[in-house]
Amino acid sequence: MSGPYGVTRIVVVVPMCPHEYLNPNARPHPMAKARRVKELRTAAKYAAVSVRNTCGGGVLFRGPVHVHPTIGWSKGRRTLDGDNALASLKSVFDGFTDGYLWGDDRECIYHPVEQMRDPEGLGFVRVELEAA
Repeated sequence: MSGPYGVTRIVVVVPMCPHEYLNPNARPHPMAKARRVKELRTAAKYAAVSVRNTCGGGVLFRGPVHVHPTIGWSKGRRTLDGDNALASLKSVFDGFTDGYLWGDDRECIYHPVEQMRDPEGLGFVRVELEAA
């Protein structure tokens, strides 16, 4: 099943990686964590809007969506175990919902997170979305 604009597969790149405060095991001050959540969610929203406008506008996916995330960690950051890596991306997925890539993220089918070092050392989140 494809989206309403015939889109079956897209790639969205958010030019920043999750801050260490977004790890579920971290215990930062709530305001410090909220600031990091807002930064990542806003960056993901703008990346989603950019891709959506390139593909024709409107909600791109209706129904189930396969989500294949990749985190490119910035220099000096440690990788996380799989479930914590996926949980640290919640702000990204909420930003995609704000940017209308899909109607609701409850319909997403999440695949394991691939983790790597960013060769440029800046960090990124790359998400491949595929209609189910």
